[in-house]
Amino acid sequence: MTTPEALHEHAVAALQGGRPDEAVALLEQARAAGLDDPAIDATLGLALHHLGRLDDAAAAHRR
Repeated sequence: MTTPEALHEHAVAALQGGRPDEAVALLEQARAAGLDDPAIDATLGLALHHLGRLDDAAAAHRR
């Protein structure tokens, strides 16, 4: 079983590797697994921005 923290770490690596869609999926899994960390929202906002989903990115940053 992968911990929510590990999912976040994998999401950061995916984002750094140019795979923002993968990062979003991993971050959504981490949040669903109960990780309530502002770093998730910041990383999610950045990944969504890279995908051109600007409204969603802004909403993630406001959480």
